[in-house]
Formats: sequence, C-alpha cells, structure tokens
Amino acid sequence: MSQEISKLKAVHREIIRLHCLGMRPQEIADQLGLSYHAVWSLLNSPLAKAHIQQIQANQDAYIIEASNSLKELAPRCVEVLREIMEDQVEVDLRTKLNTSFQILDRVGLGRINKIHSISQTLTQQDIEEIKSRARNIAPDIIEESTITDTSGDSSGLTRDVNNINEC
Repeated sequence: MSQEISKLKAVHREIIRLHCLGMRPQEIADQLGLSYHAVWSLLNSPLAKAHIQQIQANQDAYIIEASNSLKELAPRCVEVLREIMEDQVEVDLRTKLNTSFQILDRVGLGRINKIHSISQTLTQQDIEEIKSRARNIAPDIIEESTITDTSGDSSGLTRDVNNINEC
C-alpha cells in the first residue's frame, strides 16, 4: 500500500495535507482552484483514506513521544517551583516560573478552569419553591428578599447564570 501512496500526485498530497490540517473540502477546492467534487472524490478514495490514516498514525506517535518527554520534565518543574518558592534561585524567576507552569499545564497538572452555564425559565411558583427549600435548609442565613421579573414577560422569570470557578 505504501508504494501506491507514493504514486499520489503532488496536488493529491496537498489536498490530503490540507484536509489533515482541518480544512473542509470546499475550502480546499477554493484554495487550490479545484472543483468541490474533485476534492471530495479524492478524499473518499481508498488510496487517500490510507494516506490520511498513515498521516494520523504518524501524528499520534509524535504526540505520544512529545507527551512522554514532557512528563519526564514534570518532576524537574516541581523542583524548580520549590527552589523558587524557597528563594534558592538567583536567576530570572519570572521566566523559570512561567516555563514551569507551561510544562506542568501540558502534562495535565495545570490550573483547572470549570465553566458552568445554565439558561432556565422559571415561573413564579418555581421561584417560591426554591425560596422555600432554601429557607428550610438554612433559615438563619436566608433573608426574605424580592426577586423581580426582568424578562418583561409576565409568564415567568428568565435568568442566565454563568459561574466561573478557578481552582
């Protein structure tokens, strides 16, 4: 199969390369001055699919190798952070700190960002039930408050809630 793949014309390899970079067939066709059908046909041919599979396998192997290299550096990054925190280093601390955080982030030990987004339409009855449950759970903390309808719709209350928690 690799001998067949080597027989691909340069334009075919370029179509496949652009596809592997995430371009859509129409974008590839526009960029290379080809018809959509020509690009689509090539990308769906068994030879192109085999070439795409080979490219993906090579990329997967490279990513695994890079990830393993970074994981090997992680303990040293922790040491650098410890040295910085214990004032044992007399070099540009900002550079070392930024580098350490970047490597830790790449091996999955970086800062965690959690983003929650909820969009809900509540009726007045829903709001009263929520308030009642809150008063039952923590009667001395929850004070009586008024919630007004900001949606302009008398049938219910619309609220968009976006919470961003950084750990």
